Amino acid sequence: MLTNITQVLVEQKLDALFNSANYTGCTCTQCKEDIMAIVLNKLPPHYVSTDKGALFERANQLNQRFDNELLPHLIRAAQLVENSPRHTIKK
Repeated sequence: MLTNITQVLVEQKLDALFNSANYTGCTCTQCKEDIMAIVLNKLPPHYVSTDKGALFERANQLNQRFDNELLPHLIRAAQLVENSPRHTIKK
């Protein structure tokens, strides 16, 4: 099975952002997917085809590498989505 490690990391970081006390934006599925799409279109994909242990090891390596790069992308994307949400009710 192919897995895009970048997508896994973006989702993990976005969930952490949503769970932080500082985040006040919408966390509905539509907004989450919109934020993820914006960020994933800015970052290169990193696909792996391997067992779970190696997958997590690879994710940890990329996590450290993308830590500083990922957060600014997430914040900008969250601001874009918050300013122009595609739903009518804030959830």
